[in-house]
Amino acid sequence: MPSAGESFAACERGQPDAKRAAQRQRARPPCSKCAKSGTRAAARRRRSILGLSVVLASHSPASARFDPTYLCRRVRSVAWVVPLVLAGCARDRDAAGTAPPVSAEPPVVIGAARRPDPIRMEALEPNEAPPTFVLRGEPRGKARLVFLHGMCGHALGYAQSFQWSAASKGTLVAPQGDRPCGKGPWATWSADVAALDRRIVDAFQRLGDKPPIDDIVIMGYSLGATRAEALARKWPERYTRLVLLGAPKATSPQGLTSVRGAVMMAGERDRQDQMKAGMRAFRAAGIPATFIVIPEATHGAMGPAPEQTMGAALDWLWQHSRGDRQPSPDGSVD
Repeated sequence: MPSAGESFAACERGQPDAKRAAQRQRARPPCSKCAKSGTRAAARRRRSILGLSVVLASHSPASARFDPTYLCRRVRSVAWVVPLVLAGCARDRDAAGTAPPVSAEPPVVIGAARRPDPIRMEALEPNEAPPTFVLRGEPRGKARLVFLHGMCGHALGYAQSFQWSAASKGTLVAPQGDRPCGKGPWATWSADVAALDRRIVDAFQRLGDKPPIDDIVIMGYSLGATRAEALARKWPERYTRLVLLGAPKATSPQGLTSVRGAVMMAGERDRQDQMKAGMRAFRAAGIPATFIVIPEATHGAMGPAPEQTMGAALDWLWQHSRGDRQPSPDGSVD
């Protein structure tokens, strides 16, 4: 009785030579990486087919289980599947070997436009005390603006409340008061306006502005309004336009006759008579001036829409300031 191996050999001998040659031509040659293991792969395939013949023999009738002719017919009926499976495995192996490595780096788009920096207020020097907060980002106008907070206030919060309106005109600088209020972050102002002026000029120069540092819009709230007046009186060529909010008393135009324009402001729930009196005094001195109410604001507050309120004040200055150096819509000065 022939063995399973002899049955397979008989099946091989029974195939025509032309058919075996065609099968060899259809077989995919091994890849370069598998050239050395071709013999072992062929042996594995032969063992698989031998195993298949054993399985077929076990499912054959007892009378034909070891009949070489019967086994040959059974093997031929399924043998066409084997080259397809082997070819598919070879294609997968080749694809895995030639696939490009996956990079963790994001793709670089040549010629892509650089996104501008967002508008923001931040400390000019993080470790500096007291800090000076400056407006950064794009787009910005070309003018210079300064905001001085009130007694025991904080410069950053005030400046952030209208940073977009300020950016439409230029660069905003908001120094923190030089005298701390208790142990918290709040601060107030000393009477040393010369030191305050040096801080302001130094901030603009560190931001890249070239001398002379002049034609600054100076804004101040409450005690900060009095410091803004003092700066404009002592350096009239540098501080040329005023925005005064909630000053403790009516502002006199004495010593401020070179001011190009002034906006007086007060909260809707604050005293307004003093700021209105200052507006009338400025107008009597020939200085363009107006009064704007801060909606729903108490003393020291900016109201629910500081961007709109402060934007309106700056727009008024840009439209009504006097003098030879007239501001253009983008915030520059002709």
